[in-house]
Amino acid sequence: DAHPDSYLPPAESDLYGRGVNVRGGRLEADGLRGTDLAGPVALVTGSEAALTSVTSERTRGAVLAEEGSTVTVRGLEATGDHGAAVRARTGATVEVVDARVSDVSAVALAAHEASLSLTSVEVNGAKGVGVLADEGGTVTLKDVVIRDGRHAGVGAADGTSRVEAVRCRIAGNARAGVRAHPHAVVETRDVTFRDNGGGDREDVPGPKG
Repeated sequence: DAHPDSYLPPAESDLYGRGVNVRGGRLEADGLRGTDLAGPVALVTGSEAALTSVTSERTRGAVLAEEGSTVTVRGLEATGDHGAAVRARTGATVEVVDARVSDVSAVALAAHEASLSLTSVEVNGAKGVGVLADEGGTVTLKDVVIRDGRHAGVGAADGTSRVEAVRCRIAGNARAGVRAHPHAVVETRDVTFRDNGGGDREDVPGPKG
C-alpha cells in the first residue's frame, strides 16, 4: 500500500497489474494513468484523495472509493473499462467534475451506500446502466449527458436510493432514461429525454425497499 504522506505517483505513471492503493491517509495526484490493469487505477480506503487528470483504459475502473473516503476527481478520461469508471461504496463521498466515460462494459458510474456527485460529465456507450444509485446510495447529476448505452441511462435500484438530475440530457439508451425502484426518490429539473428505448422513466422493483 502507498504511504499517504510520502507517495506521489509520477505524472505519467506506468502501473502494471495494479494501481495506487491508499489506506488511512491522504493522496494528491496529477496525471495518474492506468492501462490494462487487473484492478482500479486508484483504490481509496478510509482516506482523502484529490485527483486531477486521471486516465483509465481497459482497467477495472479509474477510482474505487470505500469505507468513508472523501475523493475529488477533476478531469477524467475513461475508455473501455471492465468495471465502473468511478464507484463509491460503504459511506464514501466522491465528487467528479469534467469527465468523459465511454464504452464501459458494465455500469459506468455508481454509488452503493455512498454519495456520488457528477458535474460536466459525459457517459457514452455503457453496456450497463449509465449512472446507478443502489443500497441507499445518492447520486447528484448536473450538466451530465448519458447517451447510446445498452441499458438505462440512470438507475435507482432500491427503495432507499436517491437521484437528483439538473440540466442533463439522457438520450439514445436501449432502456428507459430513468429506471427506478418505485420507492426510490428521483428528482429531475431541466432534463431532456430523447429516443430512449424504454421511454422517459420505468419503475422496476429492486432487491430491497
